[in-house]
Amino acid sequence: MDPTPKVDIEELETELRRIPGINAVRVVLSPEHHPVEIHVLGGGGKPAKQVVRDVQTVAKAVFDLDIDRRIISVVQMDGNLVTVDEIRRVMVEGISRNRTGNRSTTEVTLRRGVDLATGLATGMAASATALTLVARATLAGLAKLDVSAEQLEVEGIGVQRLGDRTYVVCSLILLSPPYEEILLGAAMVRAAGDEDAAARAVLAATNRRLALAD
Repeated sequence: MDPTPKVDIEELETELRRIPGINAVRVVLSPEHHPVEIHVLGGGGKPAKQVVRDVQTVAKAVFDLDIDRRIISVVQMDGNLVTVDEIRRVMVEGISRNRTGNRSTTEVTLRRGVDLATGLATGMAASATALTLVARATLAGLAKLDVSAEQLEVEGIGVQRLGDRTYVVCSLILLSPPYEEILLGAAMVRAAGDEDAAARAVLAATNRRLALAD
């Protein structure tokens, strides 16, 4: 039985709009009617961090909802000045490979704000497995930033041509017993090459679902 209470999106948005300093609210619910994204437009009268705390307090007090601060994005408008305190996406900081004999170790370093995390993956040093190792190393690094990423596994990854551009497309499995969810991500190959695109494709598949990556 799911212990998280389900909410009516209109009721939740109405209550959150009553918070002083909040001008508009949009809540995104999961298929199970649990909040996965909360977007807030503020007037700039209070710090964004205080707005986030206010949203958490009202959600708990009125709906008994424990809201993760990382799913709350706040845009503050003060005259012509717009500042954003939003969910900070995980970015690829660097990728390296080290080959020893027939084995290859791939290292992917991720950045989220000021936090860095490095993941490793080891396997056969074959060209056919290079992108898979990047994907696995990316998930290993992501798990250090968000423990829920430990539920993810690489199903498949490959290079696809679409028109004049080349993309890396990946498929991940999110295991949440007794259910399995397939996450898809794609990233255009840029000057940094296929491996960089592979890591970004993994993040594209997980950034929204793990909302969870702040």
